[in-house]
Amino acid sequence: MLPTVLAQSLDGQHMLRLHFNWINGQDDGTLRDNYFWFYIKNIGLVYLLLIPAFLRAKPKQRWLYGGGLAILALAEFVVFQPNNYDNNKLLYVWHILGCILAAQLLVDIFAEVRTLPWRALGLAACCFAGMFGSVLTVGREALSDYRQWSADDMALADHIDENAGSDALFLTSDSHLTPVFALAGRRILCGSGSYVYYHGMDYSAEYNAMRALYETPDEDTLAAWDIGYAVFDSSVYAKFAADESWYAARYDVWYENAACHVYKIK
Repeated sequence: MLPTVLAQSLDGQHMLRLHFNWINGQDDGTLRDNYFWFYIKNIGLVYLLLIPAFLRAKPKQRWLYGGGLAILALAEFVVFQPNNYDNNKLLYVWHILGCILAAQLLVDIFAEVRTLPWRALGLAACCFAGMFGSVLTVGREALSDYRQWSADDMALADHIDENAGSDALFLTSDSHLTPVFALAGRRILCGSGSYVYYHGMDYSAEYNAMRALYETPDEDTLAAWDIGYAVFDSSVYAKFAADESWYAARYDVWYENAACHVYKIK
């Protein structure tokens, strides 16, 4: 905490700052929705039940939920990294404790309903209200034709898995979906900065080397970074003015399909 969050707050990177209701805020300091309506809309039944559930809960349950309230109070006013959305991780802790409290309230209420069909119907209605948004999300994904990786991507990953050493270093784009890393599990020169850049990791040396090796390649830089393979695919050409002809004139094609060429660096 001391050398990252606090230090980077002092040097202007805004790792730690005040920002009320950041998840619902706009750049001009106003809120998109009314404070309470925002949480009713996004959390639903559980949020509506929190106050009666807290009042009915046993002392130990109140103390447990109090820890979540403390986290909520802190996370609503303080952002702990440059990317506001990453503060969500703190709200999840508060929310799961709220789910426990609301569930206990529903169990207590319906335990007093003597007629079993009505009890089952009431619980089913509450489950529907609490989870239907998630069901719609899963249904949308099930019906979509979106694919994370193509058949060519998976074929590349299979070839790497079978023929490249476990410590091989690949030159790829910094896409977080590159099959070299995401599917074959091999090292790459520079990964996506979205993972830990916002928590203080400096990727500038690796990123600059990656760009240079695609746009203005030379053998000394390849040797300095100990690159074993160079990948050229759509993610490379989308980001860089890549000079594949330089590699083609010097190195053998190690693997190719309709989506990519991979050169083995001698």
